Amino acid sequence: MERAAAAAAETALLREKASLLRESMRRSEAVREGSAAAVDSIGRRMAAVDEAVRPAQARTWSAYSAHDNVARSLRAVEAVVRHLDAVREAESVILESASKGLTGYLDTVDKLKSAEDFFTSNRICKAGDDALKRVDELLHKAAAELENEFSRVLSECSKPVELEQLLKCLPSCSSAKDSAESQPNPGAVLSLPTLIEPRYVPRLSKLAQKSLQLGCHKQFVKIYRDIRSSTLELTLKQLGVEYVTAEEVQTAQAESRNAKITHWIRCLQIAVKLLFPSERALCDQIFEGKHAWKDHCFAAATSKSLLNLLSFGQAISKSKTSPDKVFLLLDMFDRTLELQSEVEAVFAGDECAENRKSASTLVKCLAQAAKKTLIDFKDSIVKEPPKNTSTDGDVHPLTSYVGNYIKYLMDYLSSLKLIFQESSNGDGTKSGLVSEISGIIHAVETNLDVKAKQYKDHALGILFLMNNINYIVRSIRRYIQSIQ
Repeated sequence: MERAAAAAAETALLREKASLLRESMRRSEAVREGSAAAVDSIGRRMAAVDEAVRPAQARTWSAYSAHDNVARSLRAVEAVVRHLDAVREAESVILESASKGLTGYLDTVDKLKSAEDFFTSNRICKAGDDALKRVDELLHKAAAELENEFSRVLSECSKPVELEQLLKCLPSCSSAKDSAESQPNPGAVLSLPTLIEPRYVPRLSKLAQKSLQLGCHKQFVKIYRDIRSSTLELTLKQLGVEYVTAEEVQTAQAESRNAKITHWIRCLQIAVKLLFPSERALCDQIFEGKHAWKDHCFAAATSKSLLNLLSFGQAISKSKTSPDKVFLLLDMFDRTLELQSEVEAVFAGDECAENRKSASTLVKCLAQAAKKTLIDFKDSIVKEPPKNTSTDGDVHPLTSYVGNYIKYLMDYLSSLKLIFQESSNGDGTKSGLVSEISGIIHAVETNLDVKAKQYKDHALGILFLMNNINYIVRSIRRYIQSIQ
């Protein structure tokens, strides 16, 4: 009985719990359905809100975009106005002279170039097009004004260098009295003369640099060439250097010609060692950094003066030959050859190729003239008339002259070897110089043989030959080894 009562109680308890569980599930389902309805209601309301807000958002973004466009437009307008104002301010400066204030003038040119770049890349309105046209007009006027200023300053400061100033730069002499004969010490340090006052150089350099920016540098090159070329010509003219022809040299007396050659050698040294390097240094300072441009300016400014200087040497080489002329030619050949390395250095670069060629051509012409003079001398010996032999079989004046002539030639042995293109092939053949000296001696022997036959006394003729040949052998014996 007790067990049955316990079971019944347990069953009743389970039923009660099941009833509570069913009630809980019913309430949970009711809550779920209520929540779903609430979520659905919220969704419908959010969609309505979005639909209502969307036009407002579009209007807001449109307002933001309009504001940004306005801001950009304002910035563009401000830039246009700023550059228009700069053009108006620059106009009054450009129409004045650059000499009143070069720095401010060049700054104004820079502002105009900036305005030109702006209006070229921003073609946004008619006002900009009109401003661009006005800027171009002002830059054209500025270029012309800077050209005039460059010409004015360069002309004002370009003066011929005085002789005394040049001589002070050479350590071997201190006055004009020494200028003709004295020679500079090859190892001495030379101080270059001042061609223009240093205070002018920065101004000229600024003008030259600005001409490149404005595209008018070719006109500046022409101005520089004309002014510096004429100034250098005047300097050389003060030294006595002008263009001469072979006819003018030929008409000069021998003493006058010899003095002119000595003076020419001196002027050549002054030009190569002082004047041309000074012109190069000046060009480098004014056209700093622009290598091809400054080389062209230097070559153009010095070419005419170089040709005037070399014309005397060319004229001497082309003038009528005489036996003694060979020594003058060899002197000139030696000096020009000594200076050739300095000529190559100062006229370095492709733009100066013609200047270097002119100088090297003179060296070749002097060498050819010296060679031809010796050949003509040999021919003249052969043609020497057989008359006027000595009555006692003594040494003939021709023999004495040729012996001394060859001795003097040996003072120029190294130069003669270069002229006759000596080589050391060791093939046993005679070199050009040995062949030429042998030819002169052979010509003397031939002439002496003809003269010996003029003696009615055969023994006296033999004595004549012995005396003359012995004189030649004694005169040149010690030189034979040096030329072989």
